[in-house]
This record gives sequence, structure tokens and C-alpha cells, in this order.
Amino acid sequence: MLCQKCKKNQANTYVKRIINGNLKEYHLCNECANDIGYDNMFSSIVPSFSNILEGLFNMPSSNSIASVTRCKLCGSSVGDIINSGKIGCANCYTTFKRELMPSIKKMHGNTIHCGKGASSKSDNNSISLDSLKNDLKQAIEMQEFEKAATLRDQIKELESKKEVL
Repeated sequence: MLCQKCKKNQANTYVKRIINGNLKEYHLCNECANDIGYDNMFSSIVPSFSNILEGLFNMPSSNSIASVTRCKLCGSSVGDIINSGKIGCANCYTTFKRELMPSIKKMHGNTIHCGKGASSKSDNNSISLDSLKNDLKQAIEMQEFEKAATLRDQIKELESKKEVL
């Protein structure tokens, strides 16, 4: 995305301003951001803030803002997604898959979309069966054999119920 001010350089600074309830968004290059006064904003407020950002969510500091990965369609970065709590576009799921999947699994319990529609009991069993099989593979890889044995028993129980239906 090109800088909205000079329209020459690649934009790598994103600024949101809300004044009297009106939201204005700007995509600026380093030079234009420095001219307006947005240079090293975080490090001038709190010197250790950039170190905190590096630790949280494996997010790069403001000093390395030029190396931030951005979605090619909407221009969102992982930082933008974390701050807003919203995914920029469908392409962001592909671009930031490695960063997003742990959070999605933690929030929803699964990374496979099952939809909102009413589903039959057998559909729910097959979904949980697939989930249990994946968990079993992970437990075996992590050499958690007690957990693997429990999961194996649960899988056998679900499969026997499925045969009865």
C-alpha cells in the first residue's frame, strides 16, 4: 500500500485518530510519519514498551515496524488484529495462520468451522471423533501415554455407539 500523503513510498505506519467521534485512518511511510510527529511514538512514551511488545504475542517492536508482515489484500498486521480483535479479511487467515490458529483453537475449542445450522447427533459424534483422533495423535507424539490410553478408550466408546446407530 502506498503512503496516503506522498503517494510515492510504501506505507508502513498505520495511524487511527478519533476526533469528536469521527474516525480517520492513515497509512503513511516513515518519512511522512516523522514529518507529522509519529516517529518512534512507543519508545518515546515508555522506553521499555517496545520490549514488552516483543514478548507479548511474538509481536515485533516499533523499531522494527518496517519488517512487520501485512496482509496483501487489506494491509492488516498481526498487531492490528490483536488490537482490534477483528480479522481484516478472509486472506488474513491464510497470511497469519501460524499466529491465529492457537488463539482460535483456544477460543472455539476447534479449528474446523462446523457452521451454525442444526446438526444431527451423528454429525456431532463424527466431529468429536475426529477431534479425539487428532488429540490421540498429539498425545502419542508428546509421549503422554496415559492421556493417549484415555483418548483411545473414548474413541472406542464413540465408535461402538456409532455402529449401534
